[in-house]
Amino acid sequence: MTNDKNKRVNMIYNIAFISLTAILAILLILFTFTIYFEGKKQIINNPNYQIYTKENVSRYLNYLLIPFVLWVLLIIGGVIISKYYPYKSKSRVKPDDIKAYIRLKKRITNLDDTYKDKKVIIAKERKKRKIGFIIVSIISLLFLIFPAIYLFDVDNFSNSDNKKEVIQMSLHVFPFIIAIGAISIGYLFYYKKSIKRELVVIKEILKTYKLEKYEPKYDKQKEKRIINITRICVLCVSILFIILGSLNGGAMDVLNKAIQICSECVGLA
Repeated sequence: MTNDKNKRVNMIYNIAFISLTAILAILLILFTFTIYFEGKKQIINNPNYQIYTKENVSRYLNYLLIPFVLWVLLIIGGVIISKYYPYKSKSRVKPDDIKAYIRLKKRITNLDDTYKDKKVIIAKERKKRKIGFIIVSIISLLFLIFPAIYLFDVDNFSNSDNKKEVIQMSLHVFPFIIAIGAISIGYLFYYKKSIKRELVVIKEILKTYKLEKYEPKYDKQKEKRIINITRICVLCVSILFIILGSLNGGAMDVLNKAIQICSECVGLA
């Protein structure tokens, strides 16, 4: 019963925190665009007008003060809630097909002709994934060319009405971006399905074929020796460059620059 109560408290807190965070983000975006477009109107009459001045920004930040304070209080409240109402969700860990595929495919590298049919199925799946990747890459590149041509053409942004320019830019750019995203998501979906189909075949092979447990050759002593040699080489090169820099007058140059920078920081220069 206590766990259910803690779950309800945490759920209410998460809903309140996410809602207030979203409201703050939306208001911040709206105020940013409002300041920008109002400033652009002022620039038409006064070219020296500054858009993001302290006065303009602080005028809108005052509206965010109360929700921001509530947001900070919610963060503090979250720490208290996590202490007095602890709750851990019981999430089931789903098997990762891609990790299993990477682990198991190394164990079927040396198959004989007994499993020729299954080797053909595996080869076809891998070939389809490669072809799909090439096709998706080419289509995505083509879809990027059209918005790039539009964005780099200065004549498309000669209109003085900034709102119309933003709308026009969105209509020319976002459809292509959305299309690229949709194609990429579709390929990822197909990629996972293809991996799952190949994984089924690999598991069938491993059930019937006597394979030695895959153990990658790993020499710990050799790795340590390579790391130590690399460290010694880096140390020797560092010492060599330090000596050459000192002989070349580099140390004095660094000292003079440090003195000048520090003097400028405190306003002495």
